[in-house]
Amino acid sequence: MKKKYFQYLVIIILSLGSANLIAQSTFTTFKVNGDGNKYYPVVFEEKPEVWAVEPSSIQITRPNTHVDSTFWGSLESKFTFHTTRYGNGSGFVSPVIYSSRGYFIAGWRDASGANTTIKLIIWLRGNDL
Repeated sequence: MKKKYFQYLVIIILSLGSANLIAQSTFTTFKVNGDGNKYYPVVFEEKPEVWAVEPSSIQITRPNTHVDSTFWGSLESKFTFHTTRYGNGSGFVSPVIYSSRGYFIAGWRDASGANTTIKLIIWLRGNDL
């Protein structure tokens, strides 16, 4: 009986583990247009299948201080978050930000407080990333 119970347990654990494989990471590059002295809201959306299982993570980097020959500095950041999605009490945003010379991120906000969206807004400096 214990052996059979153990086999079912292993199958359940493997099934749960494979659920995390649904949301594979993707790599995207983008540039924030606009004035280099202003910050613009950039919206990131959590995948619903990830939201139901675990927090999401976004990494925003500018590893080369000489991008576009501006010498504005470098940025390494990671935002781990779980949106509130209209009242779920476990919503949070946990940023880790390292930058040199310039400020690239002005702020962030969970945009789902009073609605069912699953969006995070991060204000990024224009004409930069």
